[in-house]
Amino acid sequence: MSEEFHPFKELLEAFLAQEPAGSLSAASLLYYWLKQPAPNVLAEMLVSQNVELDPFKGDLEAMVQRPHSNGDPWILQYISQTKDLDAVSTFMFLRDCISASSGALRGLFEEYAVNPDEIVLQCEAEKRQRVLTIIQENAAQAPKHLARNGRDLLECARRGEFEGLVKRSPAFEQMLNILRKSRKGNVIITGPAGAGKTALVEYLANELAGGVLEATFPRIKLFEVRMSSLLAGTQYRGMFEERLEQVITEVELCKPVILFIDEVHLLWGAGRTSESAMDAANILKPHLARGDLRVIGATTSEDYRRYILRDPALARRFEEIKLTEPDADLTCRMIERQIDTLARSHGVNFETGCIGEAIDLTNRFLPNRQQPDKTIDLLDTIAAKITAGGRIQIWKKDLREAFGPMGGKVSHSSDLASEARNLTEQLSQKTLGQINVVETVSRTFAMRKLMDNTQILRPLSFLFAGGSGVGKTSLAKSIATVFFGDAKQCLHLDLGEYNSSLSVTKILGSPGLSGMGEHGLLPTFLDAHPEGVLLFDEIEKAHPDIMDMALGLLDHGTVTTASGYRLDARGCVFIATTNVLQSDDLSKNPIGFSIDSREIDPREALGEHFRVEFLNRFDDVLIFENLDDEALSCIIREELNTYANLVGNTETETIVQIILKQLGSRRDARAAKRAIRKAVETLLMASHYQAVS
Repeated sequence: MSEEFHPFKELLEAFLAQEPAGSLSAASLLYYWLKQPAPNVLAEMLVSQNVELDPFKGDLEAMVQRPHSNGDPWILQYISQTKDLDAVSTFMFLRDCISASSGALRGLFEEYAVNPDEIVLQCEAEKRQRVLTIIQENAAQAPKHLARNGRDLLECARRGEFEGLVKRSPAFEQMLNILRKSRKGNVIITGPAGAGKTALVEYLANELAGGVLEATFPRIKLFEVRMSSLLAGTQYRGMFEERLEQVITEVELCKPVILFIDEVHLLWGAGRTSESAMDAANILKPHLARGDLRVIGATTSEDYRRYILRDPALARRFEEIKLTEPDADLTCRMIERQIDTLARSHGVNFETGCIGEAIDLTNRFLPNRQQPDKTIDLLDTIAAKITAGGRIQIWKKDLREAFGPMGGKVSHSSDLASEARNLTEQLSQKTLGQINVVETVSRTFAMRKLMDNTQILRPLSFLFAGGSGVGKTSLAKSIATVFFGDAKQCLHLDLGEYNSSLSVTKILGSPGLSGMGEHGLLPTFLDAHPEGVLLFDEIEKAHPDIMDMALGLLDHGTVTTASGYRLDARGCVFIATTNVLQSDDLSKNPIGFSIDSREIDPREALGEHFRVEFLNRFDDVLIFENLDDEALSCIIREELNTYANLVGNTETETIVQIILKQLGSRRDARAAKRAIRKAVETLLMASHYQAVS
């Protein structure tokens, strides 16, 4: 059946030119229409619905010859109420006639089983044909719909917008091989955000614009299509599909064309409504399979799994290229090419060595972002800040200052002994009576500070064992302050609260569970603090699933969340505390063995409470001693200072000795603080009674 546009107005004017106006009715106009020579759209439509033309025409003629049965004011109202008859086709008139007519004419349509739904489909096809015809007439001149909903990447490359890009082999060669295919030559580039997916396509634009690939892709065009532009303002059904069809038609008329769609996972579900399952992916599938379109898509690995792979018919039309973070050498070359562009753009000079310093800083403090994006972003940010202050020279110290107190600690001492002594002095001021533990921790941290970032393959880890109130938690928080610059750099998890089967979801997050946030405590902390202390307090009370989670964290410094996001915690320190083993337990002789001076191995003693593979992953298992009189005296004096305005001139040392006697065998800070509070209360009550009496 012909899909050309047949104006209803021409049919009406031809009828009135041969018939008197008084004879105008829906039946008479249809009868006149059927008598016209081929191509006759009405006749073709009736034949397509298996209607025998001669009987139908005879019944229609008999109806016209019966004026009373043919009296039908509907057509006059239709003509008078239609604002633009030029825009009405004969298909549209026929659709309205079948649905609005009554009496004998309606009975005739029903008798011959004329289906109005078929007419509606023909109307829609006719509208699409009219739109496509207009597009075809204009597309050869200029791809306006491609320009409106995207950009010409070759023009951008010729203007020098993609300077400083480095070839990513073999990913680039793999992409060219896929694009050369005659069928399904479509690429989807996946990888973490910031790994250079879009830059790979921009490098292709540079090569095409420079004529390097002219022999392989002669006269090729490269356009980027923005899904956001296609979707913007499409509040009515069919508007998005029409825009997409316009783009596809222009691509077919402007061949050869490669389309680049960033965030290609948005194809899945774009334009879908509750009434129809049609979306952008389903519109594109036939064109992708036949080779009418050649598409390069880019999306993150997570979105590729979440959206594209959920639609196997869409996924099989693409060939995946997995783009990973570049190695150190390639990262350095990429940033060397970009730093000249940044220097010209901001009008600044970078100190020699800024690139290496920036890479080290971002690898250390931004482990969950990808190179080279994070380093380029840092250099760009610093350049903008320096120029705003009126300077043109950027020094390495400017990069370190961008990370606050933590960045200032990057410069390492070459003397392990002096560094360890310095750390020991700082930690000993905050943790009393545990000099052996403090020295061990200080040596370990000093060694870590001397290591290059590439040598750090796992986080430092300690298991602090000892009685309650001997300084385990205090030392962990002191490490956050001394080594990482701020007490907020400590994530303190009291594992007495995490003893159920849902404990891991609280820590790692679980987007699939109702009521749980997408981000757990650990991802939230690591996003804000890539370096810090992960304190798992009283780990013997934790659910076994938490210990299973900790195995990977201790072994290689990474853990995977419920949503598949991989967290990097290699810059952190993992500290677990437990009360199940105290220093006195190590001096007891094992049952069944002879008495000797050998002390029990802490790992062996803890093996009764923890699995061997869990204990073996800690760098050190450190036993905290019970506090001696000297340490307790210092703690008591410090605590009494907080009550100085209450106790007045009371002799401090006298109170210290009294409290030490009261403590007896209880040698911990918590017991001392309770005793101090009671002693102060007693002094205040005594002073009150003396004043009253």
